[in-house]
Amino acid sequence: MDWSITVLLSLPALIMGLLSVKGYTQNKELKLWLALGFVCVAYIFFFVQGRPFFHLFFIGLLWGILNSSIQIIFYSTYIANNPNAAKGYSKLSEKQNPRLVMLLIGLGTGIATGMVFGAISWIAKKIFFWPAAGSIKYAKTQSQR
Repeated sequence: MDWSITVLLSLPALIMGLLSVKGYTQNKELKLWLALGFVCVAYIFFFVQGRPFFHLFFIGLLWGILNSSIQIIFYSTYIANNPNAAKGYSKLSEKQNPRLVMLLIGLGTGIATGMVFGAISWIAKKIFFWPAAGSIKYAKTQSQR
């Protein structure tokens, strides 16, 4: 497991969090997340030798944590710039903390996203087996032929 790649590929969640706080991602957020997910799946598929599921699972988990953390930190700005979210969070009872709900939604979304992207990459590796560029294991198998 290469944690440096996992952390680097999860950093766009900070940018997405800041963009959502400013209200720039309204009605575009799903498309942006899917594009980022496609980039991550492709990178893991082509350049990471082992454990594609775990890499993408933890990337998705970090996406959920980082994105929701930014939204929680800048909660008042987020609510002011996102009227749909404000309307949804206003429906919560007084006993429910909207920041806690945001964190739980972020965790759940991150886990689900990581599992889906991880499964896609794992299945693709099983079907197409594309060795990582510069892989020692790949070089050894090619030299033995």
